[in-house]
Amino acid sequence: MSGPRVTRSTFPDPRPPEARERRSLVRWRISLKMALRQSLRSWPSSVLVILLVFLPIAGVSAAMVYATSLQPSPQQRVDSELGQADAWVQGQGTTPGYRQYLDQPMQSYVADPDVGDEWIEPPADITTVIDADEFVRIDGATASVETESGFGLFYAVIGSTWDPLLEGRYTLLDGRAPTSPDEMLATPESLKRIGAELGDVVVMKDPAATYTVVGTMSSRLDDNGDGMIFVPEVGGFEVEPFRTTWYVGGWHPSADDVYALNALGVTVFDRELVQNPGDGAAPGFDSSSGTSWAFYSATAASLVFCAYLVMLLAGAAFSVSAKRQQRALAVAASVGASRADVFRIVLFQGTILGLAGGILGSAAGIGLAGLGRAWFGDGSLAYSWGLRVPWWAIVGLAVFATVMGTLSALLPARAATRGDTLAALRGARRPVSVSAARPKVGLALLIAGAAIVVVSAAGLVVTYQADLPDGELTRSIYMIGMIGMIVGPLLLQVGVIIAGHWLLAQAARLLGRFGLGARLAARDAVANPGRSVPSFGAIAACAFLATASIGGVATLMNMDAAGATQVAPYGSVVASVGGSPVAESGIEDPLVVEAELRELAASAAKALRDAGSEATAVTSAPVWDRYSEGDDGNPVLNPDAEIAAPEPILPQQCAENPDEPCLLSFYSRSGGGENRFVVVAPNDLETAIGAPISAEQEAAFDAGAAVVEDPQWLTSDGDVVVNWWRNGDLDGDQTGSMFNVTDVADQPAPASTKTLDGILVESPTLFSDDRQVYIAPSTARALGFATVPTYVIGEGSAITTAKLDALSAWAESEALSMSSDTTDFSLSTWRSDPPAAPAPWLWLILGGVTVLVIAASAVSLGLSRVERRPDDATLTAVGAAPGVRRAVGSWQALVIAGYGCIVGTVAGLLPVLGVVYILDGTGQEGLALADVPWLWYGLLALALPLAVALVSWLVPPRAPDLTRRTAIA
Repeated sequence: MSGPRVTRSTFPDPRPPEARERRSLVRWRISLKMALRQSLRSWPSSVLVILLVFLPIAGVSAAMVYATSLQPSPQQRVDSELGQADAWVQGQGTTPGYRQYLDQPMQSYVADPDVGDEWIEPPADITTVIDADEFVRIDGATASVETESGFGLFYAVIGSTWDPLLEGRYTLLDGRAPTSPDEMLATPESLKRIGAELGDVVVMKDPAATYTVVGTMSSRLDDNGDGMIFVPEVGGFEVEPFRTTWYVGGWHPSADDVYALNALGVTVFDRELVQNPGDGAAPGFDSSSGTSWAFYSATAASLVFCAYLVMLLAGAAFSVSAKRQQRALAVAASVGASRADVFRIVLFQGTILGLAGGILGSAAGIGLAGLGRAWFGDGSLAYSWGLRVPWWAIVGLAVFATVMGTLSALLPARAATRGDTLAALRGARRPVSVSAARPKVGLALLIAGAAIVVVSAAGLVVTYQADLPDGELTRSIYMIGMIGMIVGPLLLQVGVIIAGHWLLAQAARLLGRFGLGARLAARDAVANPGRSVPSFGAIAACAFLATASIGGVATLMNMDAAGATQVAPYGSVVASVGGSPVAESGIEDPLVVEAELRELAASAAKALRDAGSEATAVTSAPVWDRYSEGDDGNPVLNPDAEIAAPEPILPQQCAENPDEPCLLSFYSRSGGGENRFVVVAPNDLETAIGAPISAEQEAAFDAGAAVVEDPQWLTSDGDVVVNWWRNGDLDGDQTGSMFNVTDVADQPAPASTKTLDGILVESPTLFSDDRQVYIAPSTARALGFATVPTYVIGEGSAITTAKLDALSAWAESEALSMSSDTTDFSLSTWRSDPPAAPAPWLWLILGGVTVLVIAASAVSLGLSRVERRPDDATLTAVGAAPGVRRAVGSWQALVIAGYGCIVGTVAGLLPVLGVVYILDGTGQEGLALADVPWLWYGLLALALPLAVALVSWLVPPRAPDLTRRTAIA
């Protein structure tokens, strides 16, 4: 009979019962000393365990030190915020009941929600409510400054930033402080952008003024780029509201003083209270600390996952090491060591090696964080605080590593106490039996895990469709369902590991038919479950993580691609043109500045061609006169004015369900407030849509046909329906029902309708809904549309990133130069990028998991080859060819890696398929079943184990040592 024997009880233990061990620290000290000596003697396996612990601890500690170093220490924070001042105060205004947190003044809470919601205006002059020795007022505003390339927007810091009270908050770098209102300072980068030197005159357009540069300055809490200047007085600047900051010296408020000022709409940052907030401290994690939650959650999850892998692989290493120490442990037992002593000797090895790996990994992590700052540091504010080490967290990591090493040795230590001392002295090994109870437990967990996923997914869909009135119950069901989607696959994986020995035994029966190498490999895996089961469990964990990650990335990127619409073809460079007269009523009428807009569009087209565009297209949009200025100066709706919009026909979801009632909402029919016509010249159509246009299509387009990019705009006859809608129907009583009309009779009828011939042109670009219907200028005039330019589109293959940056600077300057007190223009440029392709991310995930699987397989197979050396010597002694030993290694790699990858992939597929079912059942965008990346899962579950087996076959086994097997020959 092939394969191991399945038994329901272990072999009888011939050892006599021991007397109860007397507790003594001496025994513990001797056990610790022997554990240290055994670790040094078995240095190859010790180095392996230290390395397994070292790697995750180094990575996590590096991430923690790096993240900590991006934030200031408490002392650095107050010094950079205040300089030499004792506090700063801002009159931001608020509502009754507002209270700030003492250590986080920009975060607040409502102390009494029942006191009303009327707005509290802060005092205009803080000096009237605070009794302090010194005050320095700092304001902020935006200024349009002449630069070497035209005009640019700069942030102006207004006030005496060079006052000694602010030393440390602002630092004078060169030159001197201003002594008159027409002198200024600038950051060195801003001075370079302006093209000026100390003593030069700088011209401002808004506000209209000239300043003499007398020095350079830096701001400690800003990145100081090329957009900051410092001026002494407000002058003509339009100061940003509620941004005035008063720096105060000689004033030390209590918490009650701060809360009293909060009631006046004033916020306080005090040096002492920020560092010692007491009960007024902000909670460690709240709804506003999403970034911290994300970082610490990701760090904790990574640490738990790494600990799981390390304990499995290190446990396998300890299992092999304990077997190799069998004779030494038996000698210790023969001279009086108790089972507890033997247990402690093996367990302490895990403690020692875990502590060593934790200390070395923490030290390496600190060094890696320092190197990372040197490599990635860009001189920005985040890299200016120096290397900061969270020592308590580092100590915690070292303790965690020690616990991890100890737990890794727990099962091997327990197994080491079960042997027979005399048999161990003879070098005999106890036969391995397969428990009949474990498969049942594992099967139960397998079924439970799969059932939890199915029930969770079904429950989420049913709850969504049922639309329960109890919101709290709905949220609870959603939370339980999402937890179940995570817990279920984990239970399945645990079940597989528990039943792992039995599964390997069944594989041994099957593989016995594939030749001697397969038979020996399978039986070796079954005979050493302490090594083989943790190994394929670690590989399964890696495959599970990869499967879930691949599914998550594919789902998210599919959703992003479905919603990532563009206004221009992928790869093109777009210049957005806008402008209107400045009106107190708030009514913007671009037709008043139509000539200037066309001039600005022509300048943008020329700039794009000069930058390398082979073709450009100017697209326009209709302008509707919907509002007029009333007697009180406010906008008044003209209910009889009309706008036009193309009507979408049945959406795809309606066409797929012809038996169900499907009605377009009035919002969709009337354009939803968006302008859905794009007006472009016939010879520019191909550039605007990014698809080839035939001569016949261009002629038809010029003659009055509409080109559409999506078939949703075409009737069954291939026409495009154009509806005219009254303003009163759009913004009157129908507003509340635009989304919820359930009867055709409730929908307003269009004022008039006309049809245009439709031409469907398929473009690789996913355009937004308001950029899918194109008409020629002559067609727009025939329909009565007034149009203004909106976008300039240029072919972008020759426009590099540097040229695009130059275009952006030119666009800002051009818009500022054309703007005036009566008109306001905008011009911005960007590249129309396609949605990110998932393939690079999927390759990255697959590559990462390949590294992990190969590493886990290398550890497993390396341990296997070490433990199999006596068996290899036996095979060689009885005349086995070298190919047999090579085949054994290859088949063993295939069994361990194959089991792990298949089990992990199946477990990871459960939540992925559950998400697909949930998205489909709730009508959300996402992966369809056919869109699941099956090819990637095939590579992960099948191709990767074959690759590992091939590599194992290519690496020849070590020459056997025949000295201990000579008698067998």
